[in-house]
Amino acid sequence: LELARNSIQKHIANKLGVSIEEASIGIIRLMNQKLLNAVQQISVQRGYDPSLFTLVAGGGAGPLHGVEVSKLLGCSQVYVTRLSGAFCAMGMLNSDVKHEYFKVHFSSLDKTDFNEIKKLFNILKSEGEKILKEEGFQLKDMNFQFGYDLRYRGQQWDVKVMLEKDHLDQKNIQYDFENEHKKLFGHIQPNGLIEITKIQLVAIGKVPKIAKPILKTNKLKPRPQMRRKVWIDPKTKWFNTPIYDGSTLFRNNKISGPAIINEKTSTIFIGKGDQLVVDEIGNYLIKIKKRS
Repeated sequence: LELARNSIQKHIANKLGVSIEEASIGIIRLMNQKLLNAVQQISVQRGYDPSLFTLVAGGGAGPLHGVEVSKLLGCSQVYVTRLSGAFCAMGMLNSDVKHEYFKVHFSSLDKTDFNEIKKLFNILKSEGEKILKEEGFQLKDMNFQFGYDLRYRGQQWDVKVMLEKDHLDQKNIQYDFENEHKKLFGHIQPNGLIEITKIQLVAIGKVPKIAKPILKTNKLKPRPQMRRKVWIDPKTKWFNTPIYDGSTLFRNNKISGPAIINEKTSTIFIGKGDQLVVDEIGNYLIKIKKRS
């Protein structure tokens, strides 16, 4: 603690003429803002309302910032995996293998020769099958997704559309393109001429999923391993905060904030009035207190 205080005082607080606490909270607030901007780029800027989603906090530091970032976004809850610090590694080892292919093909959608398109898709599919077989996948473990890069005539940017329905049907293609265009840009051109610029294929090799570890239940109320002073927020300020050891928690345990949970690969912060619940596989769901 003293090393941290000395470092912040020497390099930040003294130079800004503020207290160590103000400097420390400033660091956290700047990081929260950077994370907020990053999440908004993949949500708000793509037409999604963050308040309709659960914020998943990954990485070693993510669970420390998750609650405050969720409040800035308007999310009602945060989900933290017990192995949060190894989240990327777990994802890499257990994610399906994916290869993306495309061919440039210019034509207006209403005059497209879909027999020609089908031949091009089959060429791409053969390439995808070949590489997946070389990687050890059987045909039963392969999946293929088809799509297009589309735009209105005169539009600079293409819109990528992966189709859930028939990928050789003009009505389905137009319907999905207009939905995606409206989500991205807020409008469509009802009589606009739609052009194909590329055809897309995604070849997926399905990796066996790991079994879920089911956590035991215990009727005993969780007990903190210690208490220490923690700066919670400008209103609460310093608070004698309970610190829990994550390895001692059981399924359905509930903890009300403010509180901190120490995990092997991360530190989880629960704000004042928020409530954490341990789920059946040992991960944490934090319900955010509604703002007045």
